[in-house]
Amino acid sequence: DIDIIINNKEKVSVSKNSAKDFFKVEIKPSSLDGFVDINFTIPKGEPAEVKVLNHKNEEVFYEKIEKQGNYSRTVPVLKKKAEYTLIIRQGKTEEEKRFSLNY
Repeated sequence: DIDIIINNKEKVSVSKNSAKDFFKVEIKPSSLDGFVDINFTIPKGEPAEVKVLNHKNEEVFYEKIEKQGNYSRTVPVLKKKAEYTLIIRQGKTEEEKRFSLNY
């Protein structure tokens, strides 16, 4: 099952997995060409790790987040139509979303 979010000329397709949307992730095309905006919420608890892997499984974004709150990050997607993976991990909870940016 796939969500498609569209701005003026790009669209992002995001896989929905059956896991609860624990981190309230939203991925949408950025106003910058070739970037996506990733919005998410880190609940109270342990520090969380946020990373994005490209289609070659290389880490293209990493951040450790110490505090709860709502976050927004802009991440480059250099290869169109390639599948990227967002992984957010906090303690024993891990959520993964696959997405691709298409013109």
